[in-house]
This record gives sequence, structure tokens and C-alpha cells, in this order.
Amino acid sequence: TGAGLTQATGTVILVDGTSTLTSTGGGNNLLLANSGNEFGNGAGDTVSISSAGNATLFDSGVLELGTSTITGNLGLISVGAFSQAAGTTLTVNGTGTSSISTTAGGITFGNAGAAANSSFAGNLSVSSLGGNIGQAANGTLIVTGASSFNSNNGTGTITLVGSGGNNFVGSVALTAGATQITDGVGGLTLGTVNTGNLTAITTSAGGALNLGQGTVAEFLTATTSNGNITQSGALTVTGLSSLTAGTGNVILGSANTPIVTGK
Repeated sequence: TGAGLTQATGTVILVDGTSTLTSTGGGNNLLLANSGNEFGNGAGDTVSISSAGNATLFDSGVLELGTSTITGNLGLISVGAFSQAAGTTLTVNGTGTSSISTTAGGITFGNAGAAANSSFAGNLSVSSLGGNIGQAANGTLIVTGASSFNSNNGTGTITLVGSGGNNFVGSVALTAGATQITDGVGGLTLGTVNTGNLTAITTSAGGALNLGQGTVAEFLTATTSNGNITQSGALTVTGLSSLTAGTGNVILGSANTPIVTGK
């Protein structure tokens, strides 16, 4: 449509197949967020979005995203699991905050090991209240702003390793059980962490790793490729810590930013 794409209050959209949703014209938003909507009824029933403004979508089932480009910010809510179809890309050019959330399923950037690439020009909030947060082994995730990942309020897992091309430019807040995160382009700055086992890695030569602040309730493994390892606030680690920085420096603990470890 040449205008915004919306739906009337109380209406429901049910699609038994694939969907292509387009909103064109400067700043025209796509808003299809009524609670009964269901886009697709099985594997391969993808939803592709093209929006000249912001895009907000609600799915009462599982949501599998196809190739999509959003000029503004993106808001996706699904009751079931969220994933991306193999070989697809998601490009969000808005510099505000985009969000992806589920209430009874996990969130996967990619799908069952199949690559999908995603980039966000702004901030990203990801919350899975029914499962784990993961990423296909050969995909990439780029977030220019700050990001936060909440996996089942601390009981789920987070695995954001991908192909090694992830790039988290802003700080990254993590709430989960066992957590793995890798940045392969530059440094990695964690924000507030509340995790179980935490593995944080930068693979780019000289890429620094800031462990942020918060609590690691199990073991901490921090690795860089000759980049410094630092922290920004008080950090409590209840288990063993393994810190590997090559020729970089490990600078942890001060009167203002203590590190407390259980071992």
C-alpha cells in the first residue's frame, strides 16, 4: 500500500501460507498487532516485511521471518517461537529501539542451523519468556546501538556465536542461565550481566572485552585475541574464572569496581 498498513480494532488476520507485507511512502508505518493474528500455520510459512516507517507485528502462533527491510524500527511479538528462514536477511535502519519477544517459545536468529543475517542500526531488545535465545552457526548479527537479551528471566540459555561475524557495537546486557557470546569484528562491551556460566569472546585482533557489571552465578570464561580485558562496575563470579588476553592486559578490580570470585 502507498499509505500505512493497519488493521481495524477487533479484527483478526489468519494466513495459512506465506505473507508479504508492504507499506510504502515516506514514514508510513505498518501496524498489524491485534492479539488474534496468525501469520502462517507451519514450517515454511514465512512473513516478509517491507516498511517505509516502523513495523509492528503480533503473531499468536510461531513466527518465521523471511527477508525483510524496515526503514524505521521493528517490533515483533509472537506467542510461539521466533526464527528466520534459511538464506534470508533482516535489515532494520531505524535508530531507535527495536524489539523481538516471545511469550511461550524460543528465539533463534536463523533456523535449525540454517544461516540468516540480521542488522539493526539502533538498539535491540530481545526477550524470550518461553525458551532459549540462539543463533544459527553460520549467521551474523550486527547491532549498532545497545542491546539486551533476556532468556526466560534467567532460566533459559543464550548462545550468540554465529559464524564469527557478530558485531555488537554498543553495550550488551545479558539475563540468562548458561550464556555464550562472541564478537568477531571489534571489541565487546557487556552491560549488566545476570547469568549462569558466561563465556565471552572477541576474536578480532586487539578487540577489547569489557565484562560490564553484575553477577555470574557459575564459571566465567573471557577470551580476547590480544585485546585488554576490563570491567565497568562491580562484578561477582561465584565459580572459577578463566581470563585469556594474549598480549593484552587484564585489568580487573579496584575500590570502585571490585571483582569477587568464588574460587
